[in-house]
Formats: sequence, C-alpha cells, structure tokens
Amino acid sequence: MRYLSALALFVLCYTVDAQQNTAEQDKVITSIKNYFNDDRENIYLHLNKEHYLSGEEIWYKGYVTEKKTNMPFTLTSSVFIALSDQKGKILQSSLNYTSSSLLRGHIAIPDTLSTGKYYIHAYTNYMNNFGEDESSKFPIYVVNAAQGNDIDDTAINYNSVRIALAPEGGNLINDIVNTIGVHIFDCNGKGIAASGNIVDNTGKNLVSFTTNSQGYGRLPITPKSGESYKAVCVIKEKTFSASLPVAKSRGITFNVNNYTFADKMVLALKTNTATLNEIQ
Repeated sequence: MRYLSALALFVLCYTVDAQQNTAEQDKVITSIKNYFNDDRENIYLHLNKEHYLSGEEIWYKGYVTEKKTNMPFTLTSSVFIALSDQKGKILQSSLNYTSSSLLRGHIAIPDTLSTGKYYIHAYTNYMNNFGEDESSKFPIYVVNAAQGNDIDDTAINYNSVRIALAPEGGNLINDIVNTIGVHIFDCNGKGIAASGNIVDNTGKNLVSFTTNSQGYGRLPITPKSGESYKAVCVIKEKTFSASLPVAKSRGITFNVNNYTFADKMVLALKTNTATLNEIQ
C-alpha cells in the first residue's frame, strides 16, 4: 500500500510539473508569435542628390510603410533623420513629424566635414522595441572644397560589378506595370554608368535601361504568371546579370512621384484584377 501511495504521489507531481512546463512553453510560443506579428515600419527616403559639398543642405522627402503589407503606415507620428559617418557616429540629427505616413525636411552638412562617404540614417523610437535593426540607411558623398575631392570615381573595380534590382513599393505584381529601381556598382560601392536589358526565361529582350554616373536607373515591366526575368549588362566586354524577384499573383504596390510638383508628392496605389476582385 505504501508503494502504491508513493507511486501515485510521483505520478501526480510529474503531471503537475509537465502541465507547468507546457504552460511555460505556451507562454514563450505566444510571446514569440506576438513579437513577429507586431507591426514593423519601413522608411523610404528620396534625397535631392547624392553628392554634396560641406556646408550644403540635404533635402529629402519620404514615406513610412508597414513591412508585412507594404501599405502606408499612418500610425507613425515622427521620424528621426540623422547624418552619420561610416562608423555609425551621429554628426547631425533632425526630428521630422509625419502626416499620413509622409515626411519631408532637410538637414545641414557641417562646413567642417571632411571629404568622404557618409550615411543618412532614418529611424523611429518604435523601432527600438525590436532586437533587429529596422532602420534605413542611404549613402551619400561629401566633398570639402578646402580639402579637395579624394573620391576617385575612375578607380572602379570592373571585376566585381553588382546589379541590385528593387521593385518600387517592395512587391512585383503580375499583370500590372511595375517600376523597378536599378543600381549598378562595384565592390566598393562606386556607381557605374551602364546600359542593359531585361530578358525573360526564353531569352527574349523585353525592355532596355540605362544608369547614370552614380549607377542608378529605373525601368517599367509588366510581369506575367509563370515567367521569370533577369537584368543583363555587358560592361567592359564582360556580362553581368541579376534575377528579378518572383512576381506575386496578388498584391498591392505603389509608385511615388516627387518630381512633377515642387511642393507635393504623389503616391499612387496599384493592383491587378485578381486582387481587386478579392478586396471589393
């Protein structure tokens, strides 16, 4: 009888302990799910240029989107814009208030700033709630006229050419015109002026594009279901290529126009028929 009592007590204790462990595991799982289900912000900035003289003003326009949906995130009320060096040290900063997810402003470059590469760093206080770095960084080059320009634009490493392709709005959607941003650069980040083509999986040329002296360009494309695409460039008799992301059958993307009006930014949302039928 004593053995039966001891066994019953052991089973009871084990069951309680197992229930407690399961409850703790459920708490951890719920906490992790909540962490990744929380809204995340993306900040996009359009700078007035990428090369500056020390003492100049950097003018920018931008917008905040929700990372999972790529839709305008209107809950953001303010964004910090900072000028930092390559080690991450903040040299200047500005607090910008947003209106309907849009922001605009300017930040001054110190006239004593040395010639070199710097970054415009965009972030919010809300981003500090996450362990990952959710902020956005945009490279710029500053020339101090008193020191001269030690950025050698001719020293491009043509053996390490890279092609970066980014759909405006974050998504590539089938059956609508998408705008693709192109950046061609070497391993040191130096932009390369080039021309190329977008080809499909059959090798057919669909659209041509060019990049400016900083390596930036853009192109329109209307992807179709079941097809794949890549950008192909021939630079210094060498061929370089990069694949576009796979297009989605449903989704919403947008286009930003900050050049038609001097004092306005136009944000156009776009989707295809399949998505429109679902959300109507």
